[in-house]
Amino acid sequence: MEPAMVDPDIIRRFPDVAHLADELTALGRQYAALEYPPVLHGEQTIKGLAWRCRCMAYASRLRAEEVLKLGILAVNEGAVITAFLISRALDETLAYVVFARRTIERGVSKGDARALESDVNKLVASNLYLARRGRKVPKPFRISDMVKEVDEYFKEILAGHEPEPGAPFHDQYEFSSEFAHPSHGSFAAYQRRDGTQEVFDRGLGERLETLPALLRGLLFSGRQLLREAERLGGIPNLPDDWPGFAEVRRATP
Repeated sequence: MEPAMVDPDIIRRFPDVAHLADELTALGRQYAALEYPPVLHGEQTIKGLAWRCRCMAYASRLRAEEVLKLGILAVNEGAVITAFLISRALDETLAYVVFARRTIERGVSKGDARALESDVNKLVASNLYLARRGRKVPKPFRISDMVKEVDEYFKEILAGHEPEPGAPFHDQYEFSSEFAHPSHGSFAAYQRRDGTQEVFDRGLGERLETLPALLRGLLFSGRQLLREAERLGGIPNLPDDWPGFAEVRRATP
């Protein structure tokens, strides 16, 4: 997929976003250069984590590449609400990748084979639409828990470097979510007060206080997802002496 570039006219009107535009172009080229060799189905028991994790990583990166490009194209069209909707989808993809990796790593550390198998099944095969219609598929984890996981993760890796770590990713996600919902955020995107009247114009969406936040969000989540998908896809199979296997054998009559 050819990467999209921020429209030069937007950069001329808003010079402060020039560096963000350049970095987004470079990021798009990184995604375009990725390769996806076929993944062979490996061990079918929970021991076979490697091929499942690689599939999750590949699918997430392909999703992110598409979403990132369309987010930039929406910016170029002045479609601010759509751009924030897309940015939110990219945030959720990053949250899934981080949550998946950390959930699997915790499960491996705990040595509980049944719990790990349940978690992996939810990560790779869940579908809320089908589950609510009686199909035998697991319900997914809540996206709010995934978003929270990202902030917990960054608090850990930035410990000692950030005076007030807070929850910046959650804030970014909530800001984009306001444009996804029929709330003041989306209703006010293309309007402003002019004396005793409200003026509506699509061009009002392109504001200096809006565009940098939007482009920074796309850049942050797109860049972090590349790194985190690499880590998720690198999870190895469980070794034969993993403690969870011994627990299962002892519990089997």
